Amino acid sequence: MIFAHGKNLLQLFGYFFLITCFSSGLLGCSKVEPLPNPVESKEGLAYIPIDDTVFLVPEKTWLTNYSRNSEDGKINSISLHATVPDVSPWSKLRDEEMYRRAGPGKKLLITIQGNQIGDYRDHFHEVPHSRMWQFKFAEEPSDQIEQGLRKFREILMQNSEIDASADSKEAKYEAIGRKNKDGDILFMSTVYYEYIENEKVKYFIHCSDGPGAIWDMCHVSFPWGRTLMIDIEFGRDDISNVVSMAKKVEIKVSEFEVAANQYLARRSEIKNNSLKP
Repeated sequence: MIFAHGKNLLQLFGYFFLITCFSSGLLGCSKVEPLPNPVESKEGLAYIPIDDTVFLVPEKTWLTNYSRNSEDGKINSISLHATVPDVSPWSKLRDEEMYRRAGPGKKLLITIQGNQIGDYRDHFHEVPHSRMWQFKFAEEPSDQIEQGLRKFREILMQNSEIDASADSKEAKYEAIGRKNKDGDILFMSTVYYEYIENEKVKYFIHCSDGPGAIWDMCHVSFPWGRTLMIDIEFGRDDISNVVSMAKKVEIKVSEFEVAANQYLARRSEIKNNSLKP
């Protein structure tokens, strides 16, 4: 994976490789040509293709980074940031609250992840396990029921398994877990929330919930298109706004996608007109 924003690190890598060849006297060693950068930057906007779609993102206020595959140079993720809880673009006025010297700051770190295919995506909408389809979940009373979130814990060991298990294994799980009313041992370092529409998981949320974390953080994720996944990181103090923030991010990402397709259509139209006699 190669990260790029501003300077092209692929080109710098090529120069480094060439210098290494000369200094070591390697035979048959030649300069590595940088892979073409698919991102177009013009008038403060970045046109970024990823998988089978494109986004047109303001560079100074929304975009923080993007990464590329080392094999073909194609984009595999796009990183954005926004304010909390209004999901507005970065500005100098909001910089200090977003990027505090201590703590996570009042911000969303949004990642559009490419090539997100496989079992965990196929099972994403299933209640209650969602993308963690290999695990068993136990539901608890939700402290976020007002915004429509159901709350779950991962089951480390079911009550039926405890009776037949080795004492050492049961003791190990009890040391990091807690028994619920059904006698199941629950994993307590992470708590899960799900926003469910029409009996399908729409937003999957997990938060650190243990005494070992300096700052508890949360992630909310949801699929986008056929192969993309959007992940949003935020401080747990802002969990009460997670549903409204996720919806606002959806709207904004959709705007970036529509703008990119409009840009592509205009560019094609200009090209076709230039070819007319």
